[in-house]
Amino acid sequence: PPTTMGNDGGTVPTRAELVKTKEPVKKLNPLKLARLRWLTCALSKESLKDPIVSDQVGQLFNKSALLQAIIGKELPRSLKYIRGLKDLTDVHFSLDKSYDENEATRTDQFNDLKRSPFECPITNRPVNGQYPFTLIKPCGHVVSDKALAMTKGGETACFVCFKPYSQSDLLPLNPPAEVIVQKIAAVKEEQRLARLARKEKNPKKRKLEGDAADSKKSKKLKLARGEQPLSLQNAVAVSQAVKISAEKKKSQAYAAIFHDNKSDTMSEASGTYLTGVAQH
Repeated sequence: PPTTMGNDGGTVPTRAELVKTKEPVKKLNPLKLARLRWLTCALSKESLKDPIVSDQVGQLFNKSALLQAIIGKELPRSLKYIRGLKDLTDVHFSLDKSYDENEATRTDQFNDLKRSPFECPITNRPVNGQYPFTLIKPCGHVVSDKALAMTKGGETACFVCFKPYSQSDLLPLNPPAEVIVQKIAAVKEEQRLARLARKEKNPKKRKLEGDAADSKKSKKLKLARGEQPLSLQNAVAVSQAVKISAEKKKSQAYAAIFHDNKSDTMSEASGTYLTGVAQH
């Protein structure tokens, strides 16, 4: 209903004007989200541009952005499992020669969800999030799963460079979110076991780490019992020793002064006595 006039000539607001209603949440097109996931860096969210890399679980990154974050120790907690270049694989997408990035920004090509700068070199399927693609790790080329289905199982060769690979060399790119979570957990567990294996091979390092852990645990227990840590006890003992030493030196100085005065007095008395004897 429209706003009405009050008896004083003012306006009376309606309930709709007084009560704020939630604005409807704008839902993004899932196809557009899928396309962005395949064409943008998982870290910087910028468009993927060569050089491109994949991590151990199939997420895609701009290599420069990821390395800068690793070197600067600015990786988010969710990506801490990426330790360096050894955890990355170079990715070589086949380009769709008909795709013009400059033209795409001026026309509807940019909003066309089927368009992509990358494609499968065999089936020509676009890399737009609507089709699954797999990375051949030994060479870094990316092909659609449909193209892989054309080959028989066992060891084969890349469609692009003919470099041989085995089934264990295949890495599905951008798997579903729940699969990524599972894969990251598996990677972290594998890294933990590798650290334990290295410690087992280096008993000296294991002993040092064990001693450090025991020392830390001992300090915590002493603090819990109200005891002072050994380092603090040593500091107190040194301080007390310095204080006692200073007091001892002070006492010795006083004693020396007293002794000198006493010696002078006795010398004077002895001289007086001898003088008196001589006079008599």
